[in-house]
Amino acid sequence: MRQRSKPLIAASSVLAGCLLAATAGAATSDRWNIPIVTKKLDNGLTVVVSEDHSSPTVGISVVYRVGIRTEPRNRTGFAHLFEHLMFEGTPNAGHGMFDRVTTDGGGDNNGSTHPDFTSYVDRAPVSALEPLLWLEADRMKTLAFAQEALDGQRDVVKEEINVNVLNQPYGGFAETDLPQLAFQKWENGHDGYGSFDDLDKAGLDDVRGFHRDFYGPNNAVLGIAGDVTPEQGFALAQKYFGTIPARATPPRPDVAEALNTAEKRIVQGDALAKLPALAIGWKMPPRGSHDQAAMIVLGELLAGGDASRLHQALVKGGALAVQVDDFTGSGSPWEYDGPTLYTIAVIYKTTASADLVLAAIDGQVARIQKEGVDPETLQGLKTRMLADWYDELEPFVDRAEKLAVLQAIWGDARVANQVPDLIDGVTSADIQRVAATYLTRANRTIIDRKPDFMLVDGDPARSDVRAKNKPKPVPRQGRVSVGGAQPVKAAPAVPAPKAAVEKAPTVNPPAQSIPAQDVPGQKAPEQKAPEQKAPEQKAPEQKAPEQKASEQKAPEKKATEQKAPEQKAPGQKAPNEASKVGKVPVGEGPAETPGPARMPTAKAPASGAGNQPAAKVPAASLAIEPRPNLPPSKSTFAAPGKAAAASGTTPADVTKPTSASGTKVSPAASGSPASDSPKSAAGKPAVKKTDDGTGAGKKAVGTKAADANAKGGKPATPKAGGKTPAEVPASPASPASPASSSEDAKR
Repeated sequence: MRQRSKPLIAASSVLAGCLLAATAGAATSDRWNIPIVTKKLDNGLTVVVSEDHSSPTVGISVVYRVGIRTEPRNRTGFAHLFEHLMFEGTPNAGHGMFDRVTTDGGGDNNGSTHPDFTSYVDRAPVSALEPLLWLEADRMKTLAFAQEALDGQRDVVKEEINVNVLNQPYGGFAETDLPQLAFQKWENGHDGYGSFDDLDKAGLDDVRGFHRDFYGPNNAVLGIAGDVTPEQGFALAQKYFGTIPARATPPRPDVAEALNTAEKRIVQGDALAKLPALAIGWKMPPRGSHDQAAMIVLGELLAGGDASRLHQALVKGGALAVQVDDFTGSGSPWEYDGPTLYTIAVIYKTTASADLVLAAIDGQVARIQKEGVDPETLQGLKTRMLADWYDELEPFVDRAEKLAVLQAIWGDARVANQVPDLIDGVTSADIQRVAATYLTRANRTIIDRKPDFMLVDGDPARSDVRAKNKPKPVPRQGRVSVGGAQPVKAAPAVPAPKAAVEKAPTVNPPAQSIPAQDVPGQKAPEQKAPEQKAPEQKAPEQKAPEQKASEQKAPEKKATEQKAPEQKAPGQKAPNEASKVGKVPVGEGPAETPGPARMPTAKAPASGAGNQPAAKVPAASLAIEPRPNLPPSKSTFAAPGKAAAASGTTPADVTKPTSASGTKVSPAASGSPASDSPKSAAGKPAVKKTDDGTGAGKKAVGTKAADANAKGGKPATPKAGGKTPAEVPASPASPASPASSSEDAKR
């Protein structure tokens, strides 16, 4: 190696110092300050708008301050069940209308249930902003409250439990079983998925009471992000939500708990697991405390990816385990408002033991307590966490939800711009302090999940023995009231403005996209067949053989009969007329009362740089096929080989837990909200959301597409000869088609 003279070394030192100073200055000046403007309406609804004209799309989120902690006793799983019912229609918008309006314009929607909130999200072109706000406000006012919908969604939730918990290796042991053992208060530890017995007890009175008590505007936050200005967002919020009266909300239960003072440890058998696993949880610092950010950085240091201390010690170096995962609460470590666990889940080898794995973890914690973290490693952690945080906020739908959740939990959406400073301010001494305070044996809860074949017959920990000894459900006695009766004033109807109706372009949907029997004014199904088949001239193939012979004798007459429907287009008049007057058919819902609220026709606002003319596409392209199921909201600990499929990572990566609802939370919506995105700023699953602390729909919401700014799903593919989704009004004119089981399963 060539020797350098001292003057060069000195010059190099000076240059390095200048570069460091420049880098520090650039880091400050380059920090992304997200535009956040908030306003509170007279009825208590808080509106958060983040303006961004980089894409002609919008993300909408309505977050209600109710979750698993606040669901009534003897109704476990009710908050998650109710989240499903919010998509089952209202007196004004029948069953399936919400999904149809969203997806026909190239968008998607989802919901997720968490310990402290329930979130509903929509992603669509900006032209669909008003129809979607109308629909969100409509279901905030009331629901259809149909017994058929309750029975159907109850079965959907039960099937979620079967798929994500009961028939999965390690199903729910880290997300639902561990909190039940770690916490003293029922509100903090019960299973957010719920028992089948409690789900069966739920009746329509419970549904009405839950909506009345917790789904008023004063208990909600509306978030809008994308191609809209704050003035426009506030005006539309006032227009569609401002007339909904505030409703009294029951007081929040006292959920506070101190740190545990003695270790808790049990063994469970698992009939489906092939390898043993450990779930280890420690109670987290309170939200907003000085220790919260330091604990989040410590979690990233311990288990944040392949370079983390535990992955290197247990998987790479010690060869004790095959998988290490970690998460906080129901998804994001910044989104909790009560006692929450930081959890590490490890699948270890049969040649190892739980004690060996715990000893290795204790050794790494002790090393951090004694030595702290070197500056280079600490800065690398912070850089990765900041990049992940900004990545989560870039898609409009994720940003709308994140800001609404922070407003609901912290009381200030601007925390989104403070998180980078909180992360950057963590020191090595802070990490040493929180490791010594919270990651102690006394504050630790452990479940050792072993395959049944590793336990002797008759062992009380075996899954078959535990199933036999499970207490029988107590018969229901009387009705459990969710809240006291409260008079609710009817909200005035909000008709669509004439301008929106007159300016909205009309589109004749192709006959094949709407069943003939569902189109108002069509009573002769035989008229529809020529419209669909005439261009292909396949009508003779559909007729009886005896008629076919006569038709072949007079081809000229046959051709005439096929052309006539094309010229008159009788089957297209009904939807076209409905589109012109801006009416929304209710499908098979109840008849409308005089003066009902009308859903506005979608239009493209003139504001924002993103509103540019685009290539036209035929209306048929808007009737997109059902999108793939979004990740469930609850996080689920996956077995080796299934982890990659559940989280989208390689087998070496850790499968993130997801949430119970839908969730945006997951592969399994097991007990906490799941996350659809890679590790968040804190290295934990971001929620998207499908659910909550039960995981009822963790935010496990999907691949982020920059052009669509969406969680999962793809924008409609343009085709020649039509209009873009931004130009075409949402198709409220067509009756809602029955929701398929796949649509129900997505939530």
